[in-house]
Amino acid sequence: MPQTIDVTGLTVEQVRKLEQEAEGYRARPDPPPPAGPVPAGTPRAFWTGPVPAPGARDWVDWFNAWCDSRPRREGPVEIDDDRGSIYDRDGAN
Repeated sequence: MPQTIDVTGLTVEQVRKLEQEAEGYRARPDPPPPAGPVPAGTPRAFWTGPVPAPGARDWVDWFNAWCDSRPRREGPVEIDDDRGSIYDRDGAN
């Protein structure tokens, strides 16, 4: 469906640049549809490429793959993070 854009007040060069940009959008293929959620329990291969920037779409996939590559702890896991257990050690000054 054709649409019009009001370019009043723009220079001829600015209008040409907008036309070129619009042609560039027409030439791009449609992006692939977003991937749906991965079913629970599906193993993922560890991401081997460079770490994406935080906030990037691939960062979530990288992080999930990294988490899946870590060993799972079975059963109840007790983590003693009490301040006394951290600082009251033998030989600590």
